Amino acid sequence: MKVPLFAVLADYANVTNDGKLNIMGIFDVIHAPSFPAIYPQMRLVLRLQGSPAERGSLKSIEIKMLDADGKQLLQFATTLSIPEAAPLNPEFPQIIELQGIPFTHPGAYEFSILVNGEEKATVPFTVVPVETAA
Repeated sequence: MKVPLFAVLADYANVTNDGKLNIMGIFDVIHAPSFPAIYPQMRLVLRLQGSPAERGSLKSIEIKMLDADGKQLLQFATTLSIPEAAPLNPEFPQIIELQGIPFTHPGAYEFSILVNGEEKATVPFTVVPVETAA
């Protein structure tokens, strides 16, 4: 499985009835007024692609959020079923809505994307304090 064809953080995303993936407000920096900070809402958006040999299989998808020291802050998992009758290179958009994510300090963070226990991609981002005017 090619994971992902792409992965981004965004303010909003959806998939239309005809399969179009819409992504709005892609970002890689979060501005926090103070710490600890709670980021109210974001979406981790992925587009995964299977191969012909993977038709009819199940894939374990795990996502971890890590800080700059490699400390795991969040973890969630799901299973992706690739139908036997899927096209030769099926694509699977995934939108993970995250609400109320806490950040205790500024710095570098990342989402690590694993398929069947193997890291396939990362989505790095930075949390910075808001600069105040003097």
